[in-house]
Amino acid sequence: MSIQNIQEETIILSDYIYSIVELSNISYQIIQHPFFQRLKQINQLGSIHFKNKNADHKRYEHSIGVAYLSRIAVNNLSEKININCIEKICVEIAGLCHDIGHGAYSHSFDHLLEEIGIQNNYAVHEVRSMYIVEYIINNLNSNNENKLIGQYIELIKYIELIKYFIDTKKYIKYFPEKYNEYFQSGKIKYTKGIEQIVNNNICYLDVDKMDYILRDSQKLGIQNNTEFNIVDVLNNTTIINGVWCFNIKDYSYIYDLICQRFVLYSRYYLNDEAAIFAHMLTNSIQLANNSEGFLNCINNFENINNLKKFCLLTDEFIENLILNKQEPKLKEAKKIMLKVMKCESVYKYLVEYMITKNGDIIKQEEKKDEQQNDLDNLDNSKLGGDNINSNLDNSNLGSGDINCNLDNSNLDNSNLDKLNKFNKLNKLNKFNKLNKLNNLSQTTKTKTYIDNKIISDKSNPDNMINNIKFHINENIINVNEIKGLRTIYKKIRL
Repeated sequence: MSIQNIQEETIILSDYIYSIVELSNISYQIIQHPFFQRLKQINQLGSIHFKNKNADHKRYEHSIGVAYLSRIAVNNLSEKININCIEKICVEIAGLCHDIGHGAYSHSFDHLLEEIGIQNNYAVHEVRSMYIVEYIINNLNSNNENKLIGQYIELIKYIELIKYFIDTKKYIKYFPEKYNEYFQSGKIKYTKGIEQIVNNNICYLDVDKMDYILRDSQKLGIQNNTEFNIVDVLNNTTIINGVWCFNIKDYSYIYDLICQRFVLYSRYYLNDEAAIFAHMLTNSIQLANNSEGFLNCINNFENINNLKKFCLLTDEFIENLILNKQEPKLKEAKKIMLKVMKCESVYKYLVEYMITKNGDIIKQEEKKDEQQNDLDNLDNSKLGGDNINSNLDNSNLGSGDINCNLDNSNLDNSNLDKLNKFNKLNKLNKFNKLNKLNNLSQTTKTKTYIDNKIISDKSNPDNMINNIKFHINENIINVNEIKGLRTIYKKIRL
């Protein structure tokens, strides 16, 4: 039986954002799979929930929310343009499984892999999602007792389309041979524009961002500037010349949404406290891995054993391992994990600075405490992978010249003298290349953390709104060329 001819059955779920969520039965079968159920044990905001106790939502409900918005968007589009049933199902499943490749504590897990030097394809959570969704569909389809999946046997032929919809840019990058085989050759065809629904690499606004902005804002207690129904916004979208476009009438709602995203990044995702606890958490996991080696599975997911081992790595698994396993080598990992849970910071803030596009450093005023006033003399100095080092017990500046203990990170006078000496030897006002700073946070030789707190251009509300495509009367318009929306009313005689 062809999937295009199947009378689709749906199921109803409840959600605290959208109230009622309707999904296909095929999505429900995927939700029931153990590899999807594990998302109930992965916090959406990583370590942030330790400090913000109400932000305890999981990747599980976010994934279902994205699937629901994906379904709304593609079903609405199918009423305006020709989109077949297989495409609609693939978009919905891509939305459902786009985050299924997340490891423990969400994005903190990827930062950990970066820290310890795992840089293969499987270190990218979107790539892991693609492997896992392929395994789930094949696994469900091979189950003879599952008659529902048997009806959807044609879906097996379109697994690559689901993977492509999860993230087109990363699919092309990490699966170039399959991209050429299935898409460049025309073996798999799809309606141009619907690949932007789950992950939009054109204007960066998609249903994934819509859901986490609404969901995270509610859980963090942020008051929305305006009330609107995101479903109405999606119902007003269309595809013009292969581009997913929003209705100009929804301009103010969309601008409010991306401003909300900016607030989330600046106040919560990238604030000092969030960065400290994220680094503490990854340090604890790294120490535990040194003893247990559970991250060895981040390699060759075509080996099903590696994929299965990865799917065990949830927040709950990591915490139980570190806190409950009686192993002397886990002592330091346990010490740090307990401090994270108690929200007790063990890292010291040093200095904050900005970097311009041409590499100039603009130093910000240091955060002071009673024993750090002498840090006012800190110069703009070159930071290199060999110049700043620290370990979990000690933070060293200048190859061991300055020590900072985990429990007592205040700098004494002798260390301040060494710091000043270090600055005189390395005094520079400019980086020749901006990536020298970025490489510092990635090197395995250092544990000094430099956080990129400045939000990128694509996250800036004004820049982002200019990239979003709007339409009026089925024509794309440049939002910068219009002065505003005008309405004409006709007077009537009462």
